[in-house]
Amino acid sequence: MREIRKTRIEGAAAKAWLAVFALATALVMGLSPAAAWADDARAAQAPLNATDTVTLTVIGGAASASPAGPDDYQVWVNKEYAAADILTAAKKQDAAETLATLDAADLLAAAQEAGDIAAYDAPENTGFGGRYLQAITSKSGVELAQWNAPDFSASLYWSLYDNGAYAETGMSFTPLKANGAYQFCWNAYDAAGVPSSWAAFYQDHEPAGPASTELDPSVTLTVTGGETTDWNTGVTSYDVWTNHRMTLSSVLEAVRKTNPDAQLESLTLADLLAAAKQHGYLKDYEIEESTYGPYLTAITSAQDKRLAGLNSPNFDLSLYWSLYVDGSYAQTGLGGIRLEAGHAYQIGWDAYTTALAPTSWSAFYQAKPPAKVPAAKPDGGQGGQGTATKPDSSQSTAAKPGWSQAANGTWSYVDANGTLVKDAWKRIGGEWYLFDGRGVMVTGWKKIGGTWYYLNTAADAKAGYGPTGAAAVGWQSVKGTWYYFRTAKEGVEGSMVAAQWLQKSGTWYHLGKSGAMDTGWLKLGSTWYYLDRSGAMATGWQRLGGEWYYLDPVSGAMQTGWYRVGGTWYYSYGSGAMAHDCWIGAYYLNGSGAWTRSR
Repeated sequence: MREIRKTRIEGAAAKAWLAVFALATALVMGLSPAAAWADDARAAQAPLNATDTVTLTVIGGAASASPAGPDDYQVWVNKEYAAADILTAAKKQDAAETLATLDAADLLAAAQEAGDIAAYDAPENTGFGGRYLQAITSKSGVELAQWNAPDFSASLYWSLYDNGAYAETGMSFTPLKANGAYQFCWNAYDAAGVPSSWAAFYQDHEPAGPASTELDPSVTLTVTGGETTDWNTGVTSYDVWTNHRMTLSSVLEAVRKTNPDAQLESLTLADLLAAAKQHGYLKDYEIEESTYGPYLTAITSAQDKRLAGLNSPNFDLSLYWSLYVDGSYAQTGLGGIRLEAGHAYQIGWDAYTTALAPTSWSAFYQAKPPAKVPAAKPDGGQGGQGTATKPDSSQSTAAKPGWSQAANGTWSYVDANGTLVKDAWKRIGGEWYLFDGRGVMVTGWKKIGGTWYYLNTAADAKAGYGPTGAAAVGWQSVKGTWYYFRTAKEGVEGSMVAAQWLQKSGTWYHLGKSGAMDTGWLKLGSTWYYLDRSGAMATGWQRLGGEWYYLDPVSGAMQTGWYRVGGTWYYSYGSGAMAHDCWIGAYYLNGSGAWTRSR
């Protein structure tokens, strides 16, 4: 590799190398968003544990010499790998490998083992830079191999990035760290093959979770048929017709009996009702079509009690079924409510004149926890999950209840009755923990259905975010990026907030579709907002980049055109920058931007 580098620098491509060197220097010195992301990411890293995950991203070049955004890159791999799986793949090449010796080359070996790439060529080299990547073949059979033109006027090669920062060395000198992200990019001197902002890239390309920790996700259906109040005690109780948690695979299986083309991603609340009927939790239900889609008119309980919507002749009384998602009134019909794992869906018998549904679903579920429907059987029964995996002897059934650590460093938990907790959430010591199908405690990011959760790693525990494995709640920084996870009072505890505004302590924040907290300028629809470095939405006058802007004091929306502040008129251009020291039509704006005189 020393010979290759020497030839490149001395060849006609020396000028191009200066550009590459400048880019690398900018990344290392923190002169780009990618560098800032990389610095924060490395600061949060720690040595690998078997349950930790790392991200591998392989980009096979850009679609154009000047990519307009993250979607212009050909993404071959974008996935999280469990450290235990990486070690297994590495040991097939070198039996002496340990978690402490895993490097970027071993990550490629794990990708090949998982079938995410077909092959890679990385010859050993004991010189400067260590092991050097020559070629990668995608799982679809496309091979990209390093190449130099005879006169060195052009070069194509694979570049390695460590948490978004250009790696100045080879794969064998790039050790893997907990929560790290490593990128291999097909590059050229005359074209941009690397995203300018890895933070933006990962916002649009969420890495897939490791296959070894996949669970059968579930949702909750609760139907209450009205309320009864004991006026002597003032206590109100609800007629609970069904209150069950069902796996999405069992819902899909039930729906496919009448709709063979149904898909997991398209399941709706109407499908959840159909599954409840097949399971015998409800006897029947009735749906009518309208211009607004299907709506629920009647339900018959398993005990044969039927409630159907009605209006009195003069409309002074109406009774109907109301729909709720995580306790919040749904503004749409059955067909418009898509099922997302980890969420709860409620149907309550209601009236215009009084509220017959629980005012606090959180309190309701504390008093009446949903009954759990068994997860899909590993032998291919309910939901069809493939072949059962025999757990390690250290993880089958422990003699003593409580936490136990296996020889490979993974943690498991045994209930008081001696049963190993598997394929389930478990609340222990006030914290929620997640265990996979083998009974191993999960850490890092976990996507269940369409909802993301984050389970603390050892590094997070060291940083003070809570015990290793505990589900994140509230604000938490992950790889230097801030996310917000719901508390029990806000919905499904630990579920990540995404693609919406969030108000905390009187301050508004915005979480992007990846869940990452937005900062800087943000455009939603046709409206611009500005979030400061803390993520707080700015309001009022703001001096940004040498220009004055006015942001609505309530909504935060950037103002353009004419607007009035405190009795004074101002004008902002389409960019939002305030006009000053100039005429706008027949009106003159002084140095402070105020309209002072007219023609």
